[in-house]
Amino acid sequence: MNPSYRSLHDEPALDHLEPRTLLDTTLPLVTMQIIDSEVAEEGPDTGAIRLHRTGVLDEPLFVYFDIQQPNPPTQRGIATNGIDYIGLSNIVRIPAGKRTVTIPIIPIDDLEVEGPEEVRFSIMPSETYRLDETNPLRRAGVIVIREDDALPLVTIRAADASAAEIGGASAGAVDTARFIITRTGDRALPLSVNFRIRGSATHGVDYERIIPQGQPTKVTIPAGRKQVAITIRPINDNLFEGDETVRIILQPSTGQTYALNADNPADVSAFITLLDKPLVSLIVTDPFGTQFPQDTASFTLLRTGPIDRPLQVLYTLGGTGIAGQDYRRLPQALTIPAGQATLLVPIRGLGNDQGGGSKVVRLTLRANNAYNINAAQPILVSNFVTLLDEPIGQ
Repeated sequence: MNPSYRSLHDEPALDHLEPRTLLDTTLPLVTMQIIDSEVAEEGPDTGAIRLHRTGVLDEPLFVYFDIQQPNPPTQRGIATNGIDYIGLSNIVRIPAGKRTVTIPIIPIDDLEVEGPEEVRFSIMPSETYRLDETNPLRRAGVIVIREDDALPLVTIRAADASAAEIGGASAGAVDTARFIITRTGDRALPLSVNFRIRGSATHGVDYERIIPQGQPTKVTIPAGRKQVAITIRPINDNLFEGDETVRIILQPSTGQTYALNADNPADVSAFITLLDKPLVSLIVTDPFGTQFPQDTASFTLLRTGPIDRPLQVLYTLGGTGIAGQDYRRLPQALTIPAGQATLLVPIRGLGNDQGGGSKVVRLTLRANNAYNINAAQPILVSNFVTLLDEPIGQ
């Protein structure tokens, strides 16, 4: 910026010079006055500093300024010369013939939400002029820049309010839930939003971590985007723990970059439910059956969790025995009835003399979206019984 400023109130002093006296040989007294102490980005509104000198006016006078800068550069509350307002030189020239000069403070209207910022300046001592040591307001001052950018309002909602340890289109797939965090206002810059994780489910144990270990719990809405999603992906632990919740609570901005609607808790806090699946196990309750006389072997299915509804369990059959030939066929799916935690599955021989000795019947549970099976303990997933040709001991 040109270091010489013209004021609307400058005096055409060359035509009104006072007669020179012996006092004109003393150093001029330089003082300052703030014309407008608050300005707005929008417009932009203009503030001003007016410098005044005493003494003779037949030569220009150079006045030196200290203009405070943010330290560190990210410090809020202090305006940055040339970024938050049109750049100022730290040397101002009062022209010859002029007693005053006005320095305009012109804000730069940016899109960043920064809160109010101060332009802080002071006149530096010099061998060419004097300062008013009795009144600090005549040698230092502050102008506040009020931004026109309203703080964006940030809200949260549960777009998909439930997830399950097993679900989706294929067996073994994980059914996820989603939170959506939304902002209002300008989208030109990214916006980081702080939040807190609560609920009965354990972060990183019952569901995959949404924030790396040791990192701040925050999420960034990218530039150009109105919202961002947080996906909750359950971890299948093959244990029945009951339904659990994940709650996300938005936290206030640490740098006045967004606002929260504290009057409506539903805008600040939301939760989803992790639906647990029952664990189905298989045990052998009677390992032997006979064809002659007919005596059944049996398996038992056991489930954990609520029993208020029936539960269909899928399975496959194997072994040397043949369904419909060596033993009675089983239904296409085994159904544990409502109100029961177990189901007896009998393997009943048909009493046919097919030869070939004893027959083995293996029953293996199949995975399904409606329940878990304990793959870590194969004996609880697949086991066998034997159909003997004749009673044991004969």
